[in-house]
Amino acid sequence: MFLSQANEISLPKLFEYPLGPIPWAIATADGGMVKTNKAQLMHHLESLAPPSDNSTIPLMDAVHIVDGNALLQACTHLPETFEEFAAQAFGCLPKSNEIHFVTDSYVAGSIKQCERTRRGQSTAFCIGGPKTKLPRDLKAFLHNSDNKRQLIKLLLSEWSKYIGRLQGRTLYFVDEVDCWKLTSDGHTLDCVLIRELCSDHEEADTRVILHCHHASRTSEQTTPIIVRSPDTDVLILLLSYASSVTQPLYFDTGCGNKRRLADVNAVAKALGPDLCAALPAYHAFSGCDYTSAFVRKGKVKPFQILQRHPNFITAFKGLGTAASINTQQLPPLEQFVCAMYGRPLCSDVNKLRYMLFETRYDVNAANKSFDIPNGVDLCLLPPCRRSLEVHIMRSNYVAYMWRNAHVPHLQLPTAVGNGWMEAVDGFITVQWTKGELLPEQLVDVLANNTAPNATNSDEDTCPLEEVEEDYELDNIIDVVFDDDDDGESTD
Repeated sequence: MFLSQANEISLPKLFEYPLGPIPWAIATADGGMVKTNKAQLMHHLESLAPPSDNSTIPLMDAVHIVDGNALLQACTHLPETFEEFAAQAFGCLPKSNEIHFVTDSYVAGSIKQCERTRRGQSTAFCIGGPKTKLPRDLKAFLHNSDNKRQLIKLLLSEWSKYIGRLQGRTLYFVDEVDCWKLTSDGHTLDCVLIRELCSDHEEADTRVILHCHHASRTSEQTTPIIVRSPDTDVLILLLSYASSVTQPLYFDTGCGNKRRLADVNAVAKALGPDLCAALPAYHAFSGCDYTSAFVRKGKVKPFQILQRHPNFITAFKGLGTAASINTQQLPPLEQFVCAMYGRPLCSDVNKLRYMLFETRYDVNAANKSFDIPNGVDLCLLPPCRRSLEVHIMRSNYVAYMWRNAHVPHLQLPTAVGNGWMEAVDGFITVQWTKGELLPEQLVDVLANNTAPNATNSDEDTCPLEEVEEDYELDNIIDVVFDDDDDGESTD
């Protein structure tokens, strides 16, 4: 900023650029995504519907659709072998006549790779058979995609032997792309591939919708459909698809004494059809597993802004209806960001960045000086338009995927060019901005100031200054790394 003033570059012009390799409002210092508490939005949505009495729901006759990966993650008291673990996991399934056990698929070039890397990685483990000893750290074991693939296939193999335990029950089991239907008459067990439930969707969150539609077509009108998952994403999808499911629809979430059944139809009625249609795009825009959140903005207050403004609802209803955005969709979403930062009458994030900086740091344009005692925290300013546009592209891509959850084989277009780019290692990584990071004039100034002097390469002509070491800082760094070596988590 001081260089820009010295080189006659106006501050309003400067704030049209990201001013760094990442947009601090939606990215962490190491280039990761800003996370937010998604459950706050879930609780807020549940509070909009009047309390209902769920004690009369016939759980045994209901169709239960279970997020299989979440069920496995919830297992705590672990047995000795994978065979025993398969039996334990089966015992955790709802006591119902029809159960759908829905799991994730793991594909190369996934846009969720950033989130999986953030959660942690582990080494591959070979499951030699059902008698193989179960690793003591199951959560670390499940951080590896190959390990999860092996476990799902072993569960299918083991559960296919439960002739007696499956008698009179129907179990739909998702294994990668395929979906198998397991039924037993007490003497034999049939395992049939159900082609209409085979899908190329990566996440169980979206495949849940396929199974809800299947249950709606094949069940009586009075048969409740209960979806068991801890994920806010699933509730958002259920609300957006509630009108297409004619049966009573419930969301089973929470654990222990916080476990509850949320009446999806009642929440959808309280929201109204327009807001339900806008929810997937809003959820992607304000932060989910695929996209970053806005620093310190959360999920609830922006949602309340959305509720009060029909033009914003219309904008989010249109986001995700096509695989790519058009320029007409950008202005209302830019104004929504301005409203998130307390300036609903402003419609230009670049101008808002300078306005907030000017207000916060008391810019004195006449003397070209700033009152900045503790530095400038750019994460408190909205992202510039260059960065916001690629964030909208990512949000649109995710919303498009969610709006087509009912399509078994969606064949999504590549994420590269839709807010992501291909990294050196072949993975998909976030494209944080587009265009220049700084004004070209300022880039030239920095390049000239930092260019090496080829004629002064000799030590005699370019002496190095002696720098006094900061031993106190070194001691602090040593303590930090000593703590890491002890194996303690620093999350």
